[in-house]
Amino acid sequence: MPVPAPDPGQAPHPPRPAVPATPLAELAESLAGAAVAGDAQRVAVTGVTLDSRDVRPGDLYAALPGSRAHGADFAGQAAARGAAAVLTRPARGVATWQVVLVRRQGRWAVSEVAAA
Repeated sequence: MPVPAPDPGQAPHPPRPAVPATPLAELAESLAGAAVAGDAQRVAVTGVTLDSRDVRPGDLYAALPGSRAHGADFAGQAAARGAAAVLTRPARGVATWQVVLVRRQGRWAVSEVAAA
């Protein structure tokens, strides 16, 4: 079966498994040392990504430091693509979000959220 051509206005998404939506509050409870700003009870997460260009509606966007830029610099782009919430480190304000999950060890949190 041929693979459909990507929409020229969107970055191509690699395949990922379909998973049931998980309440952000439930994910936050499973992360030791995580704090939530906003109403996590009203947000459900269906995926997690580190790349704002790969965000799908319902994703938790992990805004972490990179080698040349901080992921928080791309939070607006992630929001425009439908991210449900953002995960970032303390003291890295992301004012455009209604729900922010904050954890000191952000990279560990991404792996824990993905496993959940």
